[in-house]
Amino acid sequence: MSSTLLLSPFPNFEPLGLKHRAIINEFNSQLNSSYSDFQFSSLFGLDDNNTIKVSNLNGNMVVVMQDSVSGVNLASFLGVNQVDKSTRELLLYVKEELSTDCLSFLPRITVKRLADRGQFEISTDEANSDYLYDAAEIIDLKGRKYAAVRRKVNLCRRKYKPGITCFLGATPEGGRPHRNYGGGRRPPQEKSLIEKCWDLQQQITAEKIFDSNEMVLSWQRDNAGLEKLFLFWDKLELILCTVEMEGQIRAFAVVELIPQQTLLIHHFTTDTKFAGISEYLFWCLADSFTSGAPRPYSRGSSTCFVGRNPPKRTLLRSSSYEGLPSSHSSPPLRTGLSAKEGKVKFINFEQDLGFPGLRRFKNHLQPCGMLKKYVVRWSRTDYKYLRPEVTPRLPDGQGFSALSR
Repeated sequence: MSSTLLLSPFPNFEPLGLKHRAIINEFNSQLNSSYSDFQFSSLFGLDDNNTIKVSNLNGNMVVVMQDSVSGVNLASFLGVNQVDKSTRELLLYVKEELSTDCLSFLPRITVKRLADRGQFEISTDEANSDYLYDAAEIIDLKGRKYAAVRRKVNLCRRKYKPGITCFLGATPEGGRPHRNYGGGRRPPQEKSLIEKCWDLQQQITAEKIFDSNEMVLSWQRDNAGLEKLFLFWDKLELILCTVEMEGQIRAFAVVELIPQQTLLIHHFTTDTKFAGISEYLFWCLADSFTSGAPRPYSRGSSTCFVGRNPPKRTLLRSSSYEGLPSSHSSPPLRTGLSAKEGKVKFINFEQDLGFPGLRRFKNHLQPCGMLKKYVVRWSRTDYKYLRPEVTPRLPDGQGFSALSR
């Protein structure tokens, strides 16, 4: 593909800043890339120590950073142009300048373009591969494999009767409400919502018990990233979704619409003292951003739960729906984005970073696949003696090949 990546040519780098938002988002759109690590908002929030730099190498986007948790220097790139040449050049650079011998979290869209893999050692980067979910399946939660998730969602809805509200960030209207499932129309008060969400984040941080120093550092990095996203909220095209119970925010998520009809979850916080709230928030995210016109309904029956054949619902006109009392706070089973905003087919819940608890929870939600990433370094075999017929193959993953084209 012809590149219009307006970044400094490698090996010159630019510190990541807001000026790169349009450039990086456009580049991801050109590649139709839905990998979490290379979305601007992900990089911007991750840059808590201001070490992330970007560059243009042969029309590919290079990212270098220092991991604030491990202190290790990391480098990667996204693109499909002259991939073999770019990989060699970047490996030489990281060896001399960053004192490391590998490229990390290389996306499959890039690695599969390597034509001569014999000179490289390629391994799957399990901790940094993205979890991918089918939004339609999450909404319906049909079948035995979703039984545990379905029970938790139904328990939360039945016990707490929560309501969920989604607000857009920077919009021409100045922060109009995107969806409000219960309690009527709310005025556009993102700042107030953000303050409430930040209070919840600090409350959960104070109550949380950490198993290791690495988890403490990772949580601190997430807090710093969330604070940065909130501080620059009006500059970023993000959506804030909150779950309220009895007038109090008990869970929230920061999400973004990215290429390939994918909803990317940047941040996900829940007060787990409320049974099933994590599964409920995740289900609501899938339900809130699917295709089709909104179909609000009156709850009317305690049997209108996820995963069952609901009784016939009473459809409400939009004006009546907006004025529903708070007792009708259970969300509809189907809502949708406007035609301009498109529809969501997949949810990207990012990686598990190798933490067992996070891995168990994300697998519990039943991913439909993984967006695989790889670690690439020089092959330990002397390349000039390696015969083409024994060139190592790219490790196969469970990833969606259709999503990695």
